[in-house]
Amino acid sequence: MSGNKLEVWSLKTITVGYSKVKTGLVLFTLAFIAVCPLLMYLALPQVFATSGKSFGYIAVVYGVFALTTLLSTAALMIKLYKLKSSKEAFIIYRDGIWSNVSGIREKFIPWGDVDRAYKALPQDGSMALWIAQKETEQEYLSRSKLSRRLRPILTTPVVPITLEKCAIDLAETINAYVAEYNKSCCKQKPVVDTLDEYVRRAA
Repeated sequence: MSGNKLEVWSLKTITVGYSKVKTGLVLFTLAFIAVCPLLMYLALPQVFATSGKSFGYIAVVYGVFALTTLLSTAALMIKLYKLKSSKEAFIIYRDGIWSNVSGIREKFIPWGDVDRAYKALPQDGSMALWIAQKETEQEYLSRSKLSRRLRPILTTPVVPITLEKCAIDLAETINAYVAEYNKSCCKQKPVVDTLDEYVRRAA
């Protein structure tokens, strides 16, 4: 999408780092969840006993605990890798938004693709932030019907649970930058003005 960079950009770069306290709590929680099955096995061996138990019971018990350990360990490893790969977690700067807390991979969104940012539950804004992205009619229709149903508006999630700033602060800053960007560059009128028109045309 053209016009992502501005010739004149007066707003400063904002770098958001990881909060040591929040990050420590998240790492401790993930590590505790990962070892919980082992602790339960040591404390309540009768739960894991296979003698006289049906195959379904054994499959459910061992399957649930194995899956819990696997997912929490994977999440812990990903988090440790992200912490090691970059001290910066979230950057708002001239060219757009760079996030290291949006899924497994790093994510960059140019200003020309950003519509707005808004926080998700809970009300204190501590858990999640959503960045709504602009889509042309062609881009919207190129997605599958299932994708359009599940995500009628293309968004990128940001999980600032380990950041120094909460979702409310980040959303306000991003929206201020988007407003400044829209003032500073000429934008073509979109082919379709509203999402409702997208949906009606795709039906």
